Order: sequence, then C-alpha cells, then structure tokens
Amino acid sequence: MLALTAIGTAAITGLLRKKWMDAFAWERMHHATAERLSAALDQVDIGIVLLDADTRAEFINRAFRDYFSLPDEKADSKPPFIALMYHGRDTGAYELPEEELNGFIAERTEMMRSGDSTPININLADGQVLRFSCTALPDGGRMLSYTPVTDLVRRTDDPARADYYRSLRGSRGRSLARHLRAVE
Repeated sequence: MLALTAIGTAAITGLLRKKWMDAFAWERMHHATAERLSAALDQVDIGIVLLDADTRAEFINRAFRDYFSLPDEKADSKPPFIALMYHGRDTGAYELPEEELNGFIAERTEMMRSGDSTPININLADGQVLRFSCTALPDGGRMLSYTPVTDLVRRTDDPARADYYRSLRGSRGRSLARHLRAVE
C-alpha cells in the first residue's frame, strides 16, 4: 500500500511539475511577444496610447511621448487620459487659443469615452498636424492613435513656407522640435 502511494505521489508530482513548467514556458513566450510588440510600436511615427476600461494609460509609445513632450516617468506612471490632455495644455502643445482649450479637452474626452472613432485633426503649436482616432476595445479599453498628417494637410498652406513644413518632419517622420528639445 505504501509503495502504491509513493508511486501515485510521484506520478502526480511529475504531472503537476510538467504542467507548472509548461505554464512558465507559456508565460515567458507571452512576455517576450509583449516586449517585441512594445519595441515595434516604439519604432513607428504614429503616437499610440492604450487605455484600460478606467481610461488609465497602460501603454504610451515613444512617438506620443515625443509629440507631447511627455516625460518617461509621467508616461510610465499610468496616468488617466484627462491627465494626458492637461499635460498637453500645460506644455502649450496645442495650437489653440487659451479660451478654447477647455472646450477642446472636454470634447476629446467625451469622444474617447463614447468610443467615437471619427478622426479629427489636431494642430500642434510646433506646426505639426496629427490625426486623432479612437478605437473601442472589447475589454472596454481604448486605443488612441495620433497619425502625423502634416504634409497632407499643409498642401493647401502657403507654398513659400514649404521648407519650414518639411523641416518639421525630421528623421523617420519625427519632428525637428523633438530633436531640439532633446538638446535643451
């Protein structure tokens, strides 16, 4: 009886160990995939913010941080969407008169909360134009994208300023202003 119990215990322990090792392997693979995806999203010039169902930022890519001069420590603290909007206001990121900023923030917040996917153009103070779009996710979160469309929008601008608008694109579509802020 004791021998059968020992054999049974060894078999169950072996099966549990295999299941545990498989779970760890799956977790490592999942983590590696998430790391690769995060690194890939940091390479694109589209600003991306992933919000959870409570509208807190779970992920903010490098392009968004650059467009809005968002410090890494603030971005990594998982700020709520409204804090990101106020940060943009406080740093003078938007090309809007001061009296229109609160209405703009309220409108954008409502668009995000309702999951309104209607794209809008956001003019930045440095001359860039970003197309904002919100995608509602199945878990109640949101994916916000900020696509640079400066050269598309600026085609109708004064041709004499074309060199200035091209200079805003910088390397890989990122702004000249970002590079200048890095030197400051």
